[in-house]
Amino acid sequence: MSDWETNIPLLKIDRRNFDATLNSVKSAISGATFLAMDLELSGLGDRRKFIVPTVDERYEGIAAAAKTRAVVSVGVSCYTMVTSDVTTMTFRVDSFEFAVLCTDHFVVDPVSCTFLVRHGFDFNHMFTHGLPYRRGNDKSKEPSSSPPDFRHLFSFLLAAKKPVVLHNGFLDLVFIYDNFYCELPRKLERFVADLCEMFPAGLFDTKYLSDFRGRFGASFLGYAFRAAQRLNARSRTSVAMQFPRPDEASRVAYQRFPLPSHREAVATTTAEFCPKYSAYGYCNNRECKLSHNLDDILDKHLHRKYRRSKRRNRSKDMQPEVNLEQEVKTEPEVNLEPEVKSEDIPNSECHRDSEYIPNTVIEVNGDDPNTADYPLGATDTDGRHTAGYDG
Repeated sequence: MSDWETNIPLLKIDRRNFDATLNSVKSAISGATFLAMDLELSGLGDRRKFIVPTVDERYEGIAAAAKTRAVVSVGVSCYTMVTSDVTTMTFRVDSFEFAVLCTDHFVVDPVSCTFLVRHGFDFNHMFTHGLPYRRGNDKSKEPSSSPPDFRHLFSFLLAAKKPVVLHNGFLDLVFIYDNFYCELPRKLERFVADLCEMFPAGLFDTKYLSDFRGRFGASFLGYAFRAAQRLNARSRTSVAMQFPRPDEASRVAYQRFPLPSHREAVATTTAEFCPKYSAYGYCNNRECKLSHNLDDILDKHLHRKYRRSKRRNRSKDMQPEVNLEQEVKTEPEVNLEPEVKSEDIPNSECHRDSEYIPNTVIEVNGDDPNTADYPLGATDTDGRHTAGYDG
């Protein structure tokens, strides 16, 4: 297998190559079967304000952060189905990372910046070469009515009416709305109604799918990706991805990220893993000696799931002999999600792949925001984003 088949090419776009790449990006969006999106932000403020009883209060807290912070990077991946048969669905994947710079005043959280720099983000590049954008009302504008800048491209993306995939993306959607579309409405109901108008083909949350469809042991982004990768390797109908090979004569620079190799479960693993990291994708103990290896964690979770399955099967086989009037004692299931204490919740410096921001479920095609039709959550990403690839 060639190097380009095992690496993810990511086209990095800023003000220097935006005009040269705009037509290629539009072509990828227009031809896509669906899109995946992810953001990096200048901060979130106090995340404790997001841990509130109702979705309306949570929306108010996130909206307050979105109005004072800015988007610093946008990742978009375009998935285009190439072939499909009884065994394999093959997608061509074009990925783009846009360095953007808000021209309005915005707050920068030092701890968030420290985290981004630690994961390779270049603020010098953002301020020097970032695509400028301004907040404002583009709600009623067509793509052709604005000059070719990032908001022009975002309007084009909305006009393409493609399904959009996020991971725990409620927070991302609030920031997208306020930075690239329109001033946020006061009421959650108005926000949800506008999402229906903006994304008529649907919004799909991989955190919700991990929790309630895949029934994974955890749902933070890195875990969900590795679990899905294992499922894909043994599924009767698998998904394959093709990545474009950059034109060697082109002046456009691509960055490559290696795909992690598939690993089969090792049921006899003896590794002791960190319970907090295994549940949330984050551990704030810098001296933690326990394993943070996702494969070790997956092995242990799958082994426990296998043992519980065997117990259930044995119980079914013995059921005719069970006296239903007697109490049947079973081994309690292991709680893989430790209780979160207030002192454990980090204030902005938390890895954005963590689960400290609760999953938010709203309905984007009805009146009841507590009904899970299209579930949307707050953002988790696995370090720096490459949209669609890290989970």
